[in-house]
Amino acid sequence: MDLLLNNHQTRGLHSLRFLSALEDYPEMMQSISSVLDIESGIGLDSEWWATRMDDNETDPKPLEIDVTACSRTDEMKQEVKDMERVNYIKTGKPFWESFKNNEKFDVLWCHSVLHKYNNFHEVLVKMNELQSNEGMLCVTVPRIS
Repeated sequence: MDLLLNNHQTRGLHSLRFLSALEDYPEMMQSISSVLDIESGIGLDSEWWATRMDDNETDPKPLEIDVTACSRTDEMKQEVKDMERVNYIKTGKPFWESFKNNEKFDVLWCHSVLHKYNNFHEVLVKMNELQSNEGMLCVTVPRIS
């Protein structure tokens, strides 16, 4: 799996498999108003969240999900940064230090990031603090040998 996740394109395809599965739950998707995309890379996942439509086949409407994308590297594509529903934060510190104590998100999206931190427990506690009461934490971790 590590070899599959060595560039943006293959990481994006891997992530898209997980994200696409969420569309099988339209009621859940309609309940989401905010997403924190942690270490957002070039913005493929942020773009996916920001462009979701409801499941009305005859007259689909945008779900209007606000995405906050944060990253320690400035790789995000400009067209994603410029999207109305995307708020991009470049930070030189751990992601949780970029937010106020009262800022909460419905979904924390953490794709292939957790393994980059030394103290997993601390990171998960910080994620939990940023999660709304009914929020969801989505974490994927590549196989590490």
